[in-house]
Amino acid sequence: MSITTFTTLTRVKVHLATGGADPLAATHDDYLNELLRAYSAEFERYLGRRSQVVERREQFNVEPGQHLIVLPAYPVSSVATVINDTGRDFDGSAIDSDDYYVNEEAGLIEVDNVSLIPGRGAVRVTWTGGLGTNTTALVRDFPDLAHACDLQTIYHFRRRQSLGASGLSQGGGNVSWEGALDLLPTVKQILDRRKRVRF
Repeated sequence: MSITTFTTLTRVKVHLATGGADPLAATHDDYLNELLRAYSAEFERYLGRRSQVVERREQFNVEPGQHLIVLPAYPVSSVATVINDTGRDFDGSAIDSDDYYVNEEAGLIEVDNVSLIPGRGAVRVTWTGGLGTNTTALVRDFPDLAHACDLQTIYHFRRRQSLGASGLSQGGGNVSWEGALDLLPTVKQILDRRKRVRF
């Protein structure tokens, strides 16, 4: 599955430029792009939600008495079909849209007028959702997530010569890193505000 990166190479390079200097030359572009992809994938895992806005078709397990379906890609743009079929051939009629409510922002479908038949993979949903159709849209709609990815990528880049160490000596001075390379506390705070709430 494709991932929409959470920020752009240009943004990161502008942040890395100091004292009014021109952004970094293309020397490190491949490495920075690799970091952007890696941290975007890590952000998806941490958030518990997928980034790219595409149409998806997935099956969900249903427990007895369950009425809530949790979609892994949201905000939800549209729901095409919700089908409940324990035979898993899904050739029957879809649940009428009047029989469920879609919470687009939370990525939830609440079935309220019919009882779902339980079973493994007994519900199939076809829907469109995610954080952005592309990086430009994601940065525009979720600037806090883009900023978090900027910070984390820059932090990793600046630690690139001492990734496994807690300190680095350079010439006449010392650069001190606290602990192993991990998501920054500020980055975690930003991500926690957008994290999937578990049901």
